[in-house]
Amino acid sequence: MNEQLPSLRDLQSSLHGQARSAGAFYLLVVVTGTFSLGLTPERLFVGDTPEALAASIAAQDWLLRVSILAEATCYVAFGCLALALHALLRPVHRGAAAGMAMLVLISVPFGFSNLAALVEIQRIVESGAALTSAEAMADAYARYRAGHFLQSAPWGLWLLPFGYLALRSGFMPRLLGIGLILAGAGYIAHFAARLLVDGYRESIWPDIFAAPRTAEILMAFWLFAFGARRSLWRARPAADQS
Repeated sequence: MNEQLPSLRDLQSSLHGQARSAGAFYLLVVVTGTFSLGLTPERLFVGDTPEALAASIAAQDWLLRVSILAEATCYVAFGCLALALHALLRPVHRGAAAGMAMLVLISVPFGFSNLAALVEIQRIVESGAALTSAEAMADAYARYRAGHFLQSAPWGLWLLPFGYLALRSGFMPRLLGIGLILAGAGYIAHFAARLLVDGYRESIWPDIFAAPRTAEILMAFWLFAFGARRSLWRARPAADQS
């Protein structure tokens, strides 16, 4: 019995460190993603015509550059998060952890490919041809927006196995696990409704589907602040090898 106690303490300490590392990556994703995907577009991409859009971007070239850097950082951190969470949650359920990581890693190169549209816009601005190339900039921005819409599918899908693993883990709050599943379902519902339902974007449903995404922010803070909190430690089920 005395020989087993240090082993259990070592396991708990290792799990705690892994969880906090995953939380650090998750927080980086939240901060850089909120800035580049949430706050920046509302200020930078303004205008009802290609010319107005081009003028707005050209007047804030510094913000465009910082946003590109932040979004690239977000995707790198997202990939690292997938690997960190896979290492942390693989003992809970091997298949679910692999599926979760796969869905994230699929979206990362997709994100960088989509980001190329912003780099194209930045090069036009840097050349001083923003106003004369307003149509080209508007087309590039439209591709960027369309790419984000397509990315919303894997962004939602990866949260389903993650929420399931959180529920089974024994060291993450079950309420946040449920929230992650609802957030994932909200992403997927938003993706399907945008394609299939006329007038969807003018309804209240986009806000309703987006509401559970708060669980992602709370989970990031939880993992970073508490890790695999010892007070929540429960006997974990044997690793599912399926």
